Amino acid sequence: MKNRLFNGLFLFKMFLLSFFVFNFHASFAESISYGSGVLISQKGHLVTNYHVIENAENITVYVSQRAYLAKVVKIDKVNDLAILQISGAFPYLHILDSNNVKLGDEVWAIGFPNPDVQGFSIKVSNGIISSLAGMRDDPRHFQITNSIQPGNSGGPIVSKNGEIVGIVFSTLSPFYMANIHGSIPQNVNYAIKASQISSLLGGCDLLGMSDFVL
Repeated sequence: MKNRLFNGLFLFKMFLLSFFVFNFHASFAESISYGSGVLISQKGHLVTNYHVIENAENITVYVSQRAYLAKVVKIDKVNDLAILQISGAFPYLHILDSNNVKLGDEVWAIGFPNPDVQGFSIKVSNGIISSLAGMRDDPRHFQITNSIQPGNSGGPIVSKNGEIVGIVFSTLSPFYMANIHGSIPQNVNYAIKASQISSLLGGCDLLGMSDFVL
């Protein structure tokens, strides 16, 4: 079996955006990989990328050095999303209706890039919504200018009001672009629109989340 280390987080807004961070560890024997995530309900539901937890077993989330076993509630392989749950009551972030996101809106990417090198303190990068569609005009995604690294996958991009705008999932490969077009892309990254999270949940009743989103 493999080992994966997943870092999640949830955020809450007081006068300024504050961050309460937890680490996610799933044990495998063969390797360790990294990702990020965000709490979306008071009842401990989390969203991350499917590829972050794919084939993972014995998933554990650490909140302030306290360990919580996480279970997989629902996955969407096509859209690269997964809903997990840990036991407890937690502050959480609301999901912003993607129809309310405008071209040029400022957003912040939050997560744990390359924690084996950069450390396990949370990292934040600012940017904008540079396109309302993803690669090849995919309507499910935003293009963003935020700096992201391996380990940011599954982490949120948030609005100035602390709402989830999307989930980071990929970057435009500089190697691909250099080989195919002879140029290196700059600040071209992608996030899954928050509306895809709502679609995966299929409504509040799916998880019994009366305090859910929107």
